[in-house]
Amino acid sequence: MKTLNLCWLAVLLIPIIAFSQIPCKNAGIILQLKPGEMPAPTIRHFQAKWPSAHFTLKKTLSERFHAYLLDYDCVNNQAFDLDLLRNEPSVISASWNELVEFRRDSVPNDTLFSSQWNLEKIRLPEVWSLVQGGHTPSGKEIVVAVIDNGFDLLHPDLQANFWRNPNEVFDGQDNDGNDLPDDVFGWNFHDNSPLFPLTSSHGTGVCGVIGAQGNNVTGITGVNWQVKILPMHFQETAEIIPAFEYVLNMRERYNVSGGTDGAFVVVTNGSFGLKEPVDCSTQPIWGMLYDTLGAVGVLSVAATRNDNYNIDETGDMPSSCPSEYLITVTASDSTDQKLAGVAFGKKTIDLAAPGSAIPTTDLNGRFRFGFEGHPLLARMWQEPLH
Repeated sequence: MKTLNLCWLAVLLIPIIAFSQIPCKNAGIILQLKPGEMPAPTIRHFQAKWPSAHFTLKKTLSERFHAYLLDYDCVNNQAFDLDLLRNEPSVISASWNELVEFRRDSVPNDTLFSSQWNLEKIRLPEVWSLVQGGHTPSGKEIVVAVIDNGFDLLHPDLQANFWRNPNEVFDGQDNDGNDLPDDVFGWNFHDNSPLFPLTSSHGTGVCGVIGAQGNNVTGITGVNWQVKILPMHFQETAEIIPAFEYVLNMRERYNVSGGTDGAFVVVTNGSFGLKEPVDCSTQPIWGMLYDTLGAVGVLSVAATRNDNYNIDETGDMPSSCPSEYLITVTASDSTDQKLAGVAFGKKTIDLAAPGSAIPTTDLNGRFRFGFEGHPLLARMWQEPLH
């Protein structure tokens, strides 16, 4: 009888043991399966093994990378123990889907150039006498992919520099065959839409520093006067995977077609990260994608976190990722000193660039003079992209 009771106790404890002691995280689980494993039978197996979790497939993030977003039910306000999924033979990785934190971020005739101390600091006028950025010596149009939130596509100092998909038109059809109809300027991965909501001004500010049109007697100038900007709107870590895959597909199409299809994306800018300091290994698919992009010719730049932490010790996502194709950046002031409220790390942070009181573009065609906290892609380059 005692043995029988113990057996029943073990059965009753199974659903409780499956849940960790951390609070419920209800944004979902990012699951990467091994090649050949299908999500439907895998989820049925999970459901039979842990019935109280009620796993369901919310959406496919990437068929190419076998990545899926699962929903589940918390028990006693506790999150599911992801180590149980990671130990399943069909699973490569499992991580939480979380909200990201956006990190603050020849002399041209632009009317506000005199206030752009950051460009003078890195001696860009000397470089502009030779090249202004935007095309390679052979004439290829250079594209920078900006993964962010809040893009004003009609801003007068940005509009001419937003990338346009040469094989797509606004007609409700998928003209270029990438399963994203009307992706003329890029894609909104949060709403699965070609339309870009003005939910914040962050993305618009980032774009201004990278590539506001230069020498056009208007507003400010970007580091690159004529570079093309590919905007991608997102909010959660699960959306980073399809956003990076979009860049990957566009560059692969360009490479294969000899430049008649896709886009010559040379770099991605990511002024965002997770709120809590964690190691790159906690988001394995996200971390892996930097090497995958690098293999086809795309570098990535990431701003480190808005805290005075040593990333070598505390970790940060993504600035602790070890990829050789990822350049991590902290922020400096006008005297070349690190800003007090930003992170550092001898091993993890590659360089510092101006990141205080930066003039840039703002929503509704306006400009702002206090873009703070973190260097953006353009600030870290010592010369325009060419």
